[in-house]
Amino acid sequence: ISLYALNHFNREAIFVETAPDVDLSERPFLYQAQYEHAIRLYSMSYKSFFKLANMMRQPAKQLILINSVGRCGSTLLSTVFNNLPDVLSLSEPEAFTEIVSRREPDGSNEEEMAQLLDAVIQVQCRPTNQKAPKTYAIKFRSFSTVMIDLLHRVAPQSRHIFLYRNAEDRARSIARAFRTVEAGNEVL
Repeated sequence: ISLYALNHFNREAIFVETAPDVDLSERPFLYQAQYEHAIRLYSMSYKSFFKLANMMRQPAKQLILINSVGRCGSTLLSTVFNNLPDVLSLSEPEAFTEIVSRREPDGSNEEEMAQLLDAVIQVQCRPTNQKAPKTYAIKFRSFSTVMIDLLHRVAPQSRHIFLYRNAEDRARSIARAFRTVEAGNEVL
């Protein structure tokens, strides 16, 4: 059972159960693997979720937080980290998406978002059936860069990596991946 998402309207954390032999960290995108391998869903109130997060807190937890512009090798980097014996790397956990979308630009809900962010990190970064890591790496979706300041606030001991790529090469990569541009008979 692993954290899947937050439902801020109902103030719930949503968990997904998958078969014990499915190593979600080995998949390129955690949210997609959870969706594809889901057996059942569970929900928990934020109040209970915060209690769970405090029970799972590991004071000496080492964190590597990976942000990027997208299409620049961040998924590859996450895979490399996952191949290290003492590292668990999670690529694009969905629960962070709700925090990004619900954070108010004027900062009016900053405390609540910080508390949620801390709880998500505590619950996501825990030993699994497959690994008992010393270090956790989280690779965020590209739009999550807007919460780097909040990440630093709730996890000041973490190490941050920011990846980017030459704009022209990135644009070609996006066009190839999503087939958005055609040049003659060739899709760029």
